[in-house]
Amino acid sequence: MTSADQIPTVGAFLPSSRQSEARRHADRDRQREADGRARSEASWPVLDPAARYGLAGKVVELIEPHSEADPAALLVDFLVAVGSAIGPGPHALAEAAQHPARLYAVLVGETSRGRKGSARSQIQRVMRAADPGWSDNGQGGGLASGEGVIASVADGEEPVEKRRMFYEPEFARVLGVAAREGSTLSAVLRDAWDSGTLRVTTRKEKLVATGAHVSVMAHITVEELRRRLPDTEIANGYANRFLFACVK
Repeated sequence: MTSADQIPTVGAFLPSSRQSEARRHADRDRQREADGRARSEASWPVLDPAARYGLAGKVVELIEPHSEADPAALLVDFLVAVGSAIGPGPHALAEAAQHPARLYAVLVGETSRGRKGSARSQIQRVMRAADPGWSDNGQGGGLASGEGVIASVADGEEPVEKRRMFYEPEFARVLGVAAREGSTLSAVLRDAWDSGTLRVTTRKEKLVATGAHVSVMAHITVEELRRRLPDTEIANGYANRFLFACVK
């Protein structure tokens, strides 16, 4: 039986000059790949120690030794989740405008194979212990339409959970939906960030949500973000309402 090291490679059939050229090309490709990794490591942002502040910083400190999740991902996910669970009461003031902790955040990784989801599972475990009611009823996915967002927190005869954190592991899909002609998703998310009152008046039966407290936690790759985020969404303030965090 022929062993693997006895099987001749393609280079064995090439003239010596072509073998040398093939080796040079292979060496150059390996060097380029190594240089690319080095540049990525050098330029990739590092979470400032000052960001590990207060309770959120303590949560990151406790989880980090036991998880492969990026500390920045843990921190941002926790802030969005806690801001959603706390509700619209606590707020900061900008002039006369009240700004509760309705946070929209996107974790941006180099590849889809990153560990962005690891942070979500860790923070999910913390929040389930801290606020089971919000964990069971205050989260969801499906950012498919503006009407769907409003319907999830719409007023009704029975009490409705007004806290809603939308988790979207594929934010590129959301950007695609928002870019469709006639889509109200971008406009509704902008309104939800600005105010707790949302409405659709184009239907036979009006859809209204008051006191809504909507948050968004999403994931995307660098390349998808560059390709999918149009200039119009940057100009109209949609993207400005999101916190984009680099994570590994």
